[in-house]
Amino acid sequence: MAKIRVKNVGPIRYGLPDHINNGFIEFEGVTLLVGNQGSGKSTLAKLFSTMSWLEKALVRGEFTPQALERRSFKKLLEYQNIHNYLDQEGHPHSEVFYQGVAYHIQYREKKLTVEKKAHLSYAFPKIMYTPAERNLGSSLKRASSIRGLPAPLYTFLDEYEAAKTLFQQKSLELPVAQTQFEHQALNNTSFIVGQDYKINLLEASSGFQSMVPLFITTRYLSEYVDQTLDASQSPLSISDKKMIEQELQAIAQRADLSDEQRTALEQQAQALLSYKCLINIVEEPEQNLYPSSQRQLLFELLRDVQKRPSDRLVITTHSLYWVSYLTQCLQAYEVQQAIDQLPHETRQTPQEQLNQIIPPYAALPPDHLRFYQLDVEGHITLLTSEEHLPPDDHPLNLAVEASNESFIALLELLPHGEPS
Repeated sequence: MAKIRVKNVGPIRYGLPDHINNGFIEFEGVTLLVGNQGSGKSTLAKLFSTMSWLEKALVRGEFTPQALERRSFKKLLEYQNIHNYLDQEGHPHSEVFYQGVAYHIQYREKKLTVEKKAHLSYAFPKIMYTPAERNLGSSLKRASSIRGLPAPLYTFLDEYEAAKTLFQQKSLELPVAQTQFEHQALNNTSFIVGQDYKINLLEASSGFQSMVPLFITTRYLSEYVDQTLDASQSPLSISDKKMIEQELQAIAQRADLSDEQRTALEQQAQALLSYKCLINIVEEPEQNLYPSSQRQLLFELLRDVQKRPSDRLVITTHSLYWVSYLTQCLQAYEVQQAIDQLPHETRQTPQEQLNQIIPPYAALPPDHLRFYQLDVEGHITLLTSEEHLPPDDHPLNLAVEASNESFIALLELLPHGEPS
């Protein structure tokens, strides 16, 4: 399990209270970060993305722990554009402590320290940060050629371009309105195809323009990690491929190795660039989508990140719907466990009824989901109870209750006898 403790970084001032898991936010299975604008959801997601990437780079030897400790942490955060969030006036003592499987990395008192851990269970991850600005990829013809965009968006757009070419030979069913995605590589044009229409994605609704890049890129990366794509469709970067070529050349030139040793080292080098899991970090997946479409999109995201034990999905959202939908996925898992205990001959009907509500691949084990709420004062609250479900008195339920009470108060203001 990976976890991170954050204090005094941008809008996150106090973080999670120390008496709860020593202040560490856990990232296992699905992690939902919910809160108001400017509360630090994206900051926390970007920190987790950065620290996960640093751990991966250390494992595959891009730099040593000693070399990383000499680097500026502020410089490392420039890619995510949160470098100026460190050690700000007013709350200068920034702390970021990442505990991964292979390495612990801590920034404290303006100093970076790295501790290597035993990592027999480390699964080499494909890390994808999906920014909120992703709709530029489907609303503009050549979005990647625009200068001055956030760096993570350029990275995402590269993956999106690769994903589109994967589906040029076949259409892909979308989780919205019984539609399909088609792509013509010859003129680099994408289409939304409905039952009786076909429109250019550039002319489609904002919901499609936001959802399509997220959906097809996630599906593409998941299939690659599953090794169902051929080498020509590999999402490895040029630098990744160059690194492994150099490593293999160095091994081939060593005269002190036996054939068995050389084979073992070659396999080890290949393994360092062979992805074993997907870490998908998604900003605001609900953008411009109707609630039922949000629900279907969630199910598909869960399909793609529950295939492998070390997969992780991190979601930042303003929407209370996602809390409700994920709670339903937890409940579906419990119902599935109960159905599995029934006599075999009595399972079919309840199983079919369950599958119509929540598909099997979207059912979530209780220990695979964490809810965290961030507020504008800089606090982080764990919303899940000991049963891994949001309790009735958690802040989001109270917000819904407050809305209901306001509605009742309005009704009580009606003059007596007036129709409502």
